[in-house]
Amino acid sequence: MKDGRKRMNVLILYPDDWRHNTIGKENPIIQTPFLDSLADDGIRFRQNAVTTSICWQSRATLFSGQWASRHQSYKLKCPHFSKGRLWNQTWPILLEKDGYFVGHVGKWQFHSDNRERFSWSKYHEGKHWYGRFGRGLVAAED
Repeated sequence: MKDGRKRMNVLILYPDDWRHNTIGKENPIIQTPFLDSLADDGIRFRQNAVTTSICWQSRATLFSGQWASRHQSYKLKCPHFSKGRLWNQTWPILLEKDGYFVGHVGKWQFHSDNRERFSWSKYHEGKHWYGRFGRGLVAAED
């Protein structure tokens, strides 16, 4: 950081269709020691609720910080929310402007090249890694 303090790592895990007790920390039947350790050392949102039950709309809401009625991502693979001027004030963009490497692993479903809006969302067909600066690392093949 600019004042000499160590930069904090930021990791957002946002799986679709998980209940609050999907990890072992909240359910004695399930064993997820690594996720439990992340929960112990990080922040858990135990009362998180989505405003839409559709996965891509929910992710658009998380990344844009806007209601679905505002980001208007109603059709799969059409990132309408990216066209608004307020998108540049979201947490991925602000972290990137502060010097963080911002990447995405997993499904995104907006299959278009929006690097002018989302430098962290370069699409790689058949891959589960989305990086930037040309450092697309393959985490898994489809």
